[in-house]
Amino acid sequence: MPRPLHVVPSTTEFDALIQIRTAARFSSEPIDVICLEDVTNNLEALQQWIGSNAIVTAPRSQSPWLRTVQLVQLTRRFDRNNTVTCWDPAKFGLEALPMLRRFRNLQTVITTPSKRNLTYPGVVGNFMYQQSHSVSVSSRFLESQIPNSQFVPSLLLPIDSPDVNETLELRTEFNLSNSSQIILCLGNNESFVRIKEAIWIVGILEHLHQDIHLVICGDGSQTDILRQYADHMVLRPRIHFLTPWIEPVSLFPQIQCLLVTADHQGKDWGLQQAIQQQVAVVASRSDGNNECIQHEQNGFLGGPDAGGLAKYIHQILLEPTVFPDRPSADCTQNTPNPLETVFNQ
Repeated sequence: MPRPLHVVPSTTEFDALIQIRTAARFSSEPIDVICLEDVTNNLEALQQWIGSNAIVTAPRSQSPWLRTVQLVQLTRRFDRNNTVTCWDPAKFGLEALPMLRRFRNLQTVITTPSKRNLTYPGVVGNFMYQQSHSVSVSSRFLESQIPNSQFVPSLLLPIDSPDVNETLELRTEFNLSNSSQIILCLGNNESFVRIKEAIWIVGILEHLHQDIHLVICGDGSQTDILRQYADHMVLRPRIHFLTPWIEPVSLFPQIQCLLVTADHQGKDWGLQQAIQQQVAVVASRSDGNNECIQHEQNGFLGGPDAGGLAKYIHQILLEPTVFPDRPSADCTQNTPNPLETVFNQ
């Protein structure tokens, strides 16, 4: 039986890679993963994090033309009848097209596209929408926007997973006091994720909470820009950067709040995982977040300005008991098992 092949836009696509990683641990056979780019040179760290049951490769060249050739070479060992799952193909460059044309069985998974990705999926995105025998999306809103798509819930990590015990102690890692109040941002460091808003929010709240800190757990093209922005805001002692190639679930019990500032249209994996673990969540009013969060019941919806999000974080930090321990019905209801509908093709 041909081995499953997954294609993701880059080595920084956290929402896709965390689900592939989880699926690989349930799989009886190895999973092959091709990342179209390795912009932050983290392929080795990604391979170690994702585990031995998933083999990750990526073209090494920065030239689109050479990447096109290298991608075709990487897929020559796969049969044309292999099922190829493409994650968020609206983010794919043209260099992926010759590689994808080799295969007969294509399927698409869409996680958290930006509004631009959704409106303008590009040449490769349109090709995949037309040629895929299934298009799985992470939210009901996306299902209503993309023809012939089907809502499939994100693959979350079970709370009783052994990996939860692999804990990185944030206070030890960043030399914080036991009284420190920690806000977490988890995912991609890209422009549409609006991590700058999170840094701005800490700039607001530092005047009200003396020992507040923000941990940005992610990777992407904006990481260096975000470091410079934190320095510009004179917030270096309060802003901490962490690679996502750790066990993210172990971070949730150590934080006061998960902050989701992203302006995307799907359901954020970190947000859903936090709700499952009954962690306080403050999120922007995007369509995917609206589906997961029932305002003031299992989380808070604010924004779009930084002040609209900061006021709810301030409320949580002042009164931790204001956040009720009730999971979202929408995010935990009985829905098709994504392992059956996406990975076991």
